[in-house]
Amino acid sequence: MGSTLREKINYLVVCNLILCMTFVIAIRASESKKKYGPVAMMFDKSFLQFKEGVLRSEGYDVNDPEDIKRAAIESKSYVRDSALVLLAYKTGTKAIPVIKDALEDTSRYEVRCTAATLLGMFGDKSGLDRMRKDMAEFSKGQDTLEKDIKEGNFNKENEPYLIDKPPFRRNKKRYALLAANVLAEFGDCSGYELAAREAIENESAMNRTEAACALAWMCKVDEEQRKAKGLFPEDVLLIVAEKETESRNLFFLNQYIVGIGVKNEKLNRVVDKIVNSPHLSEKHKEHAERVIRGREIQRRYLEKMKKKKDPNENKDANKKK
Repeated sequence: MGSTLREKINYLVVCNLILCMTFVIAIRASESKKKYGPVAMMFDKSFLQFKEGVLRSEGYDVNDPEDIKRAAIESKSYVRDSALVLLAYKTGTKAIPVIKDALEDTSRYEVRCTAATLLGMFGDKSGLDRMRKDMAEFSKGQDTLEKDIKEGNFNKENEPYLIDKPPFRRNKKRYALLAANVLAEFGDCSGYELAAREAIENESAMNRTEAACALAWMCKVDEEQRKAKGLFPEDVLLIVAEKETESRNLFFLNQYIVGIGVKNEKLNRVVDKIVNSPHLSEKHKEHAERVIRGREIQRRYLEKMKKKKDPNENKDANKKK
């Protein structure tokens, strides 16, 4: 009787251990498959929850696609932005007509960027065409904007919502960089010169970080293709890491580099520059180092799992040596 009870207890313990190990392996496997890019960011769970909160605060039903659609058309600009993301997530390509209409939004430029990103995720390039047009229009120079508005020398089709905005919202260069960001997410490096210049020279910390983000996305494009066009975003980012004096900008740059999921020697040097920068606060430095350690642990784990999965491949490699 006693031995039977012990056997049952041992059996239950072993079962629990197996379940725990299975659970841990499942979590690690899901982490190893984590993707970086517009889809992962737009449809991130926490991001979607935030968007739902925005709609709920305005009285919309986030479980009703028709109500979300109404919010995407009729509501305030920041609510429309959130509604577009939720509508795309919940209805897929059925949301494309509403999203396309948002490319003409003239009350909040970020809505156009969201629309272009969502369309790009669905394989529709019309949003990227709009971003190229916007980037060309808005990159003409912030210093002339006030004069342009006073004299009426601005594109009424693109800029009517800038007229009544205070100066800090009339940041044409930021709008151009946001467009460059969207394009870079989908492998279009046409904003390289703009981003490279503004990441180093712009007086606005916000603009510098937008430019650095665009450059980080460009690092995902095939290196040989970039070299053929004379594009070297890693080299620019190294200069940025050396010259940047804002701790938050350095922190965000490190996040961008980690987020794109690209690893090469040049980007490793950029990360080293960031972590060792005298301008990086202790709080941001601690977080940056923690992120780097986490990625290194993940890398080692994936290598270990690969060796276990294909031992014959390792034997063949040793024989060739």
